[in-house]
Amino acid sequence: MKRLLLVISVSVLPSLLAAQTGKGPYLLVGVLRRLEGHDFAFDAGVAHHWQWHRDHRDPYVWYTWNIRFSERTGGLVFASFNHSAGSLDSAVSPREDRADWRISGAPHSEFTNLEAYRYLAELSRGSGDPGPAPLLEFTTVQVQPGAASAFEAKLKVGQPSLKDETLWYKLVTGGEVPKYLRLRPRPRVSAVVDGADDQVLAQANAMITRVTVELLVSDPALTIDVGGH
Repeated sequence: MKRLLLVISVSVLPSLLAAQTGKGPYLLVGVLRRLEGHDFAFDAGVAHHWQWHRDHRDPYVWYTWNIRFSERTGGLVFASFNHSAGSLDSAVSPREDRADWRISGAPHSEFTNLEAYRYLAELSRGSGDPGPAPLLEFTTVQVQPGAASAFEAKLKVGQPSLKDETLWYKLVTGGEVPKYLRLRPRPRVSAVVDGADDQVLAQANAMITRVTVELLVSDPALTIDVGGH
């Protein structure tokens, strides 16, 4: 019996561990807005809380960008890529995390988004993880109810024509669906302007209710990567 249990443990535990910590298609993304008149306190509070995550050995890798060209200019976008469904249960000390945030960051900011997406590899060009891209085009697309399949079919038709890294994600939880996110690392601001004539989205225009394009600038000081990936 002991030998049987050992065999079961050796064969089952690695798969359970992979389900909890292995890579997968899910993305966590949040947006913070700084409260008016709280600029310096916001910066200090976010830096303090991000350090809390490092000190507590957060297993997730987090990248952070400042929102530059947007209605939400002045805020922050933070994201963690490549999660399996099981790894989403491995957040570091959620209760303590919330307690520290209530003290350090919450008095000076508000969450405007906290969402989970699934990477759509068949519609994209790239690995699904842009890393700490210095300049990132952040496009959200709201699609009419019932039109998700047709919208994705349009994207699939256009996929072979993608020349640059283009990452599509579909909202799983955290907001109104169907909603999609497209991330495109950019070498410079002019590349965003030159690419403003978006043929793929234009062909799917009848299915779309809202498109928002924002430009993000990386803040390396707010990267959280205790494992040194």
